[in-house]
Amino acid sequence: MNEPTSKKAIYSLELYVSGESFISNRAIESVTSLCNDVLQGRYELKIIDLQKDPEKAVTENIVVVPTLIRKSPEPKRQIIGDLQNPERVMRGLEIHRTSLI
Repeated sequence: MNEPTSKKAIYSLELYVSGESFISNRAIESVTSLCNDVLQGRYELKIIDLQKDPEKAVTENIVVVPTLIRKSPEPKRQIIGDLQNPERVMRGLEIHRTSLI
C-alpha cells in the first residue's frame, strides 16, 4: 500500500520579485522549473511582486530581489540573488534530494 502523500513534507515557498523585468522573469522560470523537476507536486509556490505589494517587503524584511523563502517545513530559510543554479538553491533552502524519496 502506498504511503499517504500527507505524511511527506510539502514545501511552502515564496518568491519575491520586482515587476516584469528580465531578472524577475528569469527567477520565476528557474524556481518554477526547480519545483516541477525536484519537488514534483510537493510544493506551494507563491510569487509576490513587490511593485504591486510593497508592504510585503517591510513585513518580510526583503531588501534584495529576487528572494526565495522556504516558509515550511521549518525552520525558515531564504536565498537571495541569482536563482539559476538549482543545486545552489537547494543547498540554500536546505532541500535534500534524499528527503524527497
